[in-house]
Amino acid sequence: MRLWLLAALPLFWSCADNLPQAEVLSPELRTLDVPGEVVAGWAAPLEFRALAQLPEGDDAWTLLLHISIEGFQATYELRDDGSYGALAETAPGQEALSGDNVAGDGWFTTRLSADFSPILGEHTLRFSLLRNGVEVDARQLTRSRVENRAPVILQVEATDTLPSGGTFTATLRAADPDGREDLAPPHLRQSGGVMRSWTFTPVSDSLWTLSVGPELAAGRQGQDTLDVVVSDQVGHESIARLPILLENTPPLLDVDAFALWIWDPQAEAFLPVAPLDTLRLQMPATDAAYFHLALPISDAQTAADLAGAQWSIARVTTPIDQVVWYEMDDLGPDHEAGDWVAEDGVWSGAFQLPWDSPIADRVLRIRATDQVGQGSELAQWPVRQLPAAVPPRGGGALSEIVPGRPRRVQGERAGR
Repeated sequence: MRLWLLAALPLFWSCADNLPQAEVLSPELRTLDVPGEVVAGWAAPLEFRALAQLPEGDDAWTLLLHISIEGFQATYELRDDGSYGALAETAPGQEALSGDNVAGDGWFTTRLSADFSPILGEHTLRFSLLRNGVEVDARQLTRSRVENRAPVILQVEATDTLPSGGTFTATLRAADPDGREDLAPPHLRQSGGVMRSWTFTPVSDSLWTLSVGPELAAGRQGQDTLDVVVSDQVGHESIARLPILLENTPPLLDVDAFALWIWDPQAEAFLPVAPLDTLRLQMPATDAAYFHLALPISDAQTAADLAGAQWSIARVTTPIDQVVWYEMDDLGPDHEAGDWVAEDGVWSGAFQLPWDSPIADRVLRIRATDQVGQGSELAQWPVRQLPAAVPPRGGGALSEIVPGRPRRVQGERAGR
């Protein structure tokens, strides 16, 4: 028998007794994570977190946060539940779900409104770790609850003149003493008359840029003031006022693109009238001939600066201050002027030529005005009425050319 094997057993047992023992960790609070300060009126919930070292498999632990200041105190439960279960009871300003992100990782969390306390000043925050209601460990610190402060405009650089049809550019540096998250997007604002605004584009934490096209001068002219407005989440505003010279030129009529059509009832379509220097309008033998006129009109300050356009057909002997004007529009087929395509920059009008309209030397005129009252150059074309192929019936020549369009215009239009 190999007795040496038996002799080795006591040595083996002795070695087993010398194996390293598993480390037993004491339950305690390791780390606290709380806001640097509490800003009254802050829109987003605030997270209060604590990292606890706890033995595995023991569910008897609770973590509480007690906040106090003279005139206020409240106790809040923190959870390490992945924000899964709603709290049975909540204290002032506490959300129903903990806001914890990972269940079981040792981080306990609760989310509070910045207005959990009605009092400003130094608040004492005491984190308490309890097992079966008995405190095992505690950590304490203080945090101030302060008023929300207005943002600060550090620098604004912008062009001081906007040429007609040009672009306005600006750069802004701003900060908020309560943190970048408290800043709302800054904007440029016009005041007086129609108020409009444009939002700055962020470049970095404190730098924004903005570029606005010629529509900035729509409805405005001369010396003006723009407001650079920086606001925070609770409504505080800081304003920098920028003087600027706005140039605004009158509307432009594209006379080379003027077009005229006559309604063909048999084809149920508008047919183009040759765009000669002198417009030749065919007189109808009966009833009336219907015409559609169209002219592209633009404005260097964009269509927003256009106030309107008018047309007239008057005898050459009629003084210009006695001419009757009729409205054109660019509003589409459902409106008075019978425009074919809404907001395409082509303004339309319609008129009828009655069979008994007296033949006379006439002139067609078109004009446009902008929002500041400036008129375009006057576009005009001599008009010659061509006699009807069939002599008109009797009854006198009394009818004048007036606005109007055919009752049925569903047919295809040509030439546009």
